Amino acid sequence: MANQGWSSLPIATENLHQVLAVTNVLKISDDTIRRVMVIMDNEMKLGMSRHDNQRRQSSLQMENTYVRFLLDGTEEGRYMALDLGGTNFRIILIEMKAGKIVNETFNLFTIPEAVLCGNSNQVFDYLADSIEVFLTDNQLLDENIPLGFTFSFPMEQKSLDSGYLVTWTKSFRVTGGVGEDAVQNLKDAIQRRGGFSVNIVAILNDTTGTLMAGSYLDHQCQIGMILGTGSNASYVENLENIDKWTDPIDDPKQVLIDLEWGAFGDNGVLDFMKSEYDFEVNKKSNHVNSFT
Repeated sequence: MANQGWSSLPIATENLHQVLAVTNVLKISDDTIRRVMVIMDNEMKLGMSRHDNQRRQSSLQMENTYVRFLLDGTEEGRYMALDLGGTNFRIILIEMKAGKIVNETFNLFTIPEAVLCGNSNQVFDYLADSIEVFLTDNQLLDENIPLGFTFSFPMEQKSLDSGYLVTWTKSFRVTGGVGEDAVQNLKDAIQRRGGFSVNIVAILNDTTGTLMAGSYLDHQCQIGMILGTGSNASYVENLENIDKWTDPIDDPKQVLIDLEWGAFGDNGVLDFMKSEYDFEVNKKSNHVNSFT
């Protein structure tokens, strides 16, 4: 029935016409999809250009994550992870032996509405409070475990352990923090609590984390994609395809790229296919004309 269209459904003719009148604008033809593919390919190339003026033309950030290697089955030790992206915040502790997770502990924290619409210091203070609770509950306050920070917002990375916020998205209506290093902001919040032992070794987007998790399950995994409160993707790109790459092209001659495709079309390249509903949703969004 799925391939037979609306006409096969048991629905009154007059109601069918009403449904079609509303939904016809949502149909996307094969030609439109092909056109979007061409546009996306061009936006990706612009986003990886060495020239600032060309990169600014693209709606895709094509951010260098500084992650060069995927999991290969040799991982050993204990690691912590912070996962911030939606209204829930997770802290995870895992132990790995011979590339396999042998022990896992996690806590889930719900971020209060007052924090979601407060200032950036309140966000990072809440994260620091939650980390201290987790470390205390698991008797880890005196240990220095390497920690990865999944920060699921558009950011410009300068290194593996620094990420400068481009904009808050999703349900975060936060003031401040844009243009600031999220890792440093978290470290400052920890210091405001007197300091405790954590070693933040990496910051990454949730799509990059998804790709890394995929490589744990299948070493051939090359793409990570999020379909949730927001949508985004990351993938493994060859260095020779990245025009803006300025470091040596050395082994493994690859890096994970964060597309930030939630902003795809923010520059108007997809307006030809948007419906009245798309424009209306944009007007009512928390971030008008940005990541909608």
